[in-house]
Amino acid sequence: MLDSTSTYDIIDYSEEMPGLGLLDVTVARPIEHERQVPARSHLPRVASSLDPIAYFKNELIAYDLLDAAQEQGLARQLERISQAIASLILSCPTGADRFLLFIERALHNPPKKRMLATEKRYFSLRRETDDLTATEENRHRLQALVDARVTFIQRDSEPGKVLRHLVEAIDWPGPLLLAFARRLGNSCATLSALERALDEYMASWDIPSRWPRARHSERFNFYIAAYLKVRDTLVKHNLRLVFHIAKRYAQKEEQLLELIQEGCFGLIRAAEKFRAASGNRFSTYAHHWIDSRIRKARVNLEKLIPVTEAFNNELYQLALILEQQTQTRARVSVVELAQTMGVSAERIALLMQSSWYCLSLDQHADDDDSPSMHAKYADPSSGLMREVMAQDVAEQIDALMEQLLSAREIYVLNERFGRLDDNPKTSERIGGILGISRERVRQLEVGALAKLRDFVRNSQAGSELALYLHEWQVGHET
Repeated sequence: MLDSTSTYDIIDYSEEMPGLGLLDVTVARPIEHERQVPARSHLPRVASSLDPIAYFKNELIAYDLLDAAQEQGLARQLERISQAIASLILSCPTGADRFLLFIERALHNPPKKRMLATEKRYFSLRRETDDLTATEENRHRLQALVDARVTFIQRDSEPGKVLRHLVEAIDWPGPLLLAFARRLGNSCATLSALERALDEYMASWDIPSRWPRARHSERFNFYIAAYLKVRDTLVKHNLRLVFHIAKRYAQKEEQLLELIQEGCFGLIRAAEKFRAASGNRFSTYAHHWIDSRIRKARVNLEKLIPVTEAFNNELYQLALILEQQTQTRARVSVVELAQTMGVSAERIALLMQSSWYCLSLDQHADDDDSPSMHAKYADPSSGLMREVMAQDVAEQIDALMEQLLSAREIYVLNERFGRLDDNPKTSERIGGILGISRERVRQLEVGALAKLRDFVRNSQAGSELALYLHEWQVGHET
């Protein structure tokens, strides 16, 4: 598919942006007539609705495996595009300030769970910041980049000449740079979890949430497309590896599609982290990421309630200890299990409770012709449905009263009929609380009921509410 004779479009920004080193960056597909595989329109196809596995295998025909030189070349392109994005961010004053402030915060105050709205956003951002500050060399270079930026601002010098050697020496995580580029280039109609996490993390440091449009927005969009195209090329030519690994773990054909999907996520992550200087083949490096992602997904394939891999490992460890202990004694206490595993007794109780087998109430009790378990074991004497309807009626009446009555009239009706505490009060007692006479309380009550009665009689919504109340009253009496 990719060979030394293939022709590519070469994009050169060296004159406008000196020092980026992009003279040999390739971002376009090879010319069609030089491809070793015929165009997709000429390939035999199968109906995806009939056999999705066969359709996926048919799609793999269009992508041959890469050799080591091609993998290294694509990896170097991703690294150079990442360096170009970082240099472009630093050449934009507003973008550089945000970017370097983020780096400074990531070095000294990494993201905390309390800073972000969801765990998914926290883990997506924490993963990228950990990759950015993983090695001590990278931390020193990032700190030097922050210090050099302060010097650059004071001297008002050219950022490309001062910071180029630092940018090229830093190992940049691609997804993090893409998130910054998309926000500065305003190229994202919808935000990913990482981009939302980035906004929330920056907002936690009182940084304005509105991102300015950079003057290099077109170039930001170009490098985003270039990065994604090169990354997707590396991914598509290794999809066979995903299918090979997923097939080992799938016990049913229905599971294979889900495992292939999870394996593709692992393959994308491997493409983002692979470095040409590692000296390994990409397939060797990606095998770990694909395998780990598939193993994590396999845990929850047969479960109604998904659990994490760490929690599942605890369940497996508990099962092994129970099997060993029950061989020598008839019963094992929770305290002994907790001491053996080194956890609390409450944790053991939670693990044992979560290991119960779950059944759906909608599944059939015996065979396909038998009634569902919900219909078989339902309790006709249960008052749950009446309680739910009563709660719904109370909410309907509350909404109607807030729409038509004043605050004092609502209070009088609630206390007079005991709607809040099932304890009706007399007009005299309500008057003592409000500081008004008993006759005034009676007038408020009569006026409020008249307003509700007129609404029920003279409006379509009121007629529907009256019918609903009548049905509820009949069901309540029965």
